[in-house]
Amino acid sequence: HAISRLGGLLGGHLKTPRSKQGVVLLSALFTPQIAEGFTETNPSELLKHLNTNVETPCKIWNDKMRKELLTHAKEQLETPAEIEGLPYAIGDLALSEKFKFKALENELEIGRIYVRLYNDCPTFPLKDHSHFMQCLAVYIGNNSKHMLAQDVSNPADKWSCDHLISALRAALNVVTTLPKLAVVYADQRCLNMILTCIEPRGEEVDFGACPYYAASLEIVLTLFVHMTANKACVEALANDKILVKLYLMLYRPASKNALIWCWTF
Repeated sequence: HAISRLGGLLGGHLKTPRSKQGVVLLSALFTPQIAEGFTETNPSELLKHLNTNVETPCKIWNDKMRKELLTHAKEQLETPAEIEGLPYAIGDLALSEKFKFKALENELEIGRIYVRLYNDCPTFPLKDHSHFMQCLAVYIGNNSKHMLAQDVSNPADKWSCDHLISALRAALNVVTTLPKLAVVYADQRCLNMILTCIEPRGEEVDFGACPYYAASLEIVLTLFVHMTANKACVEALANDKILVKLYLMLYRPASKNALIWCWTF
């Protein structure tokens, strides 16, 4: 309880003033998902997670992360805090706030969900599927430009393209697994984000030179087809501007499968 009370994360007779810095530190050192366990009065579940390997769409904690955290803690013990009036204080809080696990650097995390693990198990019960879907839409809208990437020899560029595919697949998985939630994408803000994937491209764009374009587009069109099972989504999609984009896609399909999905839609 001592750590939880330092952050002001408990209530009742254990309640203490909220510490924003304490919350930030816990989130950095344990990941936001694991740090949520510090808000529980009974720490048994948190301790179980910290002492075992956990890998779910909501939590990742393993031996590599424990080793990284211990290494960081040892470095902090050897770092003077340089706080006036506290000559024996140790540790640099600013450094800990910026701490990142190398074991997670290749994981795509959207809305506090690890997308790779969600796609591996789309039936996993999330706390808030709707929030996850909204976060996916924003991510897709902000990264749809990677569909047109041609040179992916740079690992960072390839990761960006792979992550876009993963996000699109996750959006499709939610709608496929929980069809009623397709209504989330009837919201114009979410829909507009996803529609950036089918924006008309200039004649100068060589789709054949964009290795991720056809695959991304096929997932988006499959998502739209599944959305047509929802009345609110049909009304949102039955928009002149959207239909024009689909007609233009029929004129210049990125692949045979994309053409089939367009006709299906």
